[in-house]
Amino acid sequence: MFLLFAPPAWGDEDAQAQVFAEARELYSNLHYEQALQLLWPLAEAGYPPAQQLIGYTYIFGNGNVPSDQCLAVEWMEKAARAGDARAQWYIASFYKIGAPVWPDKGLHYLWLLESAKNGYEESIRTLDQAAAQLPEFQRKKMEEYAKSWNPQTDSPITILRMPYIPVISHIFFVFTGAVPCSGL
Repeated sequence: MFLLFAPPAWGDEDAQAQVFAEARELYSNLHYEQALQLLWPLAEAGYPPAQQLIGYTYIFGNGNVPSDQCLAVEWMEKAARAGDARAQWYIASFYKIGAPVWPDKGLHYLWLLESAKNGYEESIRTLDQAAAQLPEFQRKKMEEYAKSWNPQTDSPITILRMPYIPVISHIFFVFTGAVPCSGL
């Protein structure tokens, strides 16, 4: 991949935001190739909004990037762990629908809590609905855990998981041969 520009010093958040704004504009105007030339260096340097958009690109396969659900999870997780509220919402959605990760209502709720805490409107809007789908003891456990959880350093896998929630989906994956991504 050829870069048509000299990237600014990536320690400069204003420069990163400026390059990202340009890339997002190109992306929204369907100029994927040009946008991705700007996004890749930002994402690889750890800029969460660029990581989230690279993850989104892998979900649908835009530009010269083929659809790859596991890479979508990988890039979304990087952005989510770095505090990107929209990426946190995507991770929550992955857990809700069970693709491309194992479905888990508790982890869906945990990531929604984090995303809502970071101000993402869709997470705030759907938080009560997600809470209503959990047994009260599990909802309380997730809410308690969320108070001290640091997505940058703590794995959500260490949470008390309720074995009866994902059992049906595990059976489905066993019988169909489908294997979700193991990243999260």
